[in-house]
Amino acid sequence: MNRANMLSSWDPAVRRLCLTYFTFSVAVTQLESMFALFMADRFGYGAREVAFLLVGIAVVMGGVQGGAMRPLSERYGERSLVIAGMAVLSGAFLGVAQAPSVAWLLLPLAISAVGRGIAQPPLMSLASFRATEDQRGIVMGTFQSSASLARVVGPACAGLLYDHSIGGPFLLAAALMAGATVLAVGIARREAGDPI
Repeated sequence: MNRANMLSSWDPAVRRLCLTYFTFSVAVTQLESMFALFMADRFGYGAREVAFLLVGIAVVMGGVQGGAMRPLSERYGERSLVIAGMAVLSGAFLGVAQAPSVAWLLLPLAISAVGRGIAQPPLMSLASFRATEDQRGIVMGTFQSSASLARVVGPACAGLLYDHSIGGPFLLAAALMAGATVLAVGIARREAGDPI
């Protein structure tokens, strides 16, 4: 079977998961690529202060993924965590765009770290489990490639938006994450009787 035929034979949920991950990744790159410029232009922060904030975000995200994911996944299921994490991220990105001070900014940044920590691992797990054994390699390769493509598209969009409005990339991120949430809800509804 050639690649085109294999892609067309995928479960529709797998294609939707790849699209969801692409949308999620474009949204996340808005913060990653513009955060240092945003902090410098809006709050006068330099590289040292930005580095401390980024380390703090990483620590929160790592704590969620390392300590909370297993009990949360067992209690709520992976699809529910994806939906909740993306919805939380959408609100957090809105908060980043509108934060009037660094003190206020810390809350949406912490919330974004929690949302990403909750959403990303189960999203990858769902893609792996939905793929059949003979398609798992190409499915996961395509899934990861969607994130790689997002890391090309996302920063370009962020730069263009930032030139027009400092908060623009984060508003786009909020809208994209809301769209990714809708995509994830669609997967959950289609798979309501699924054991995974």
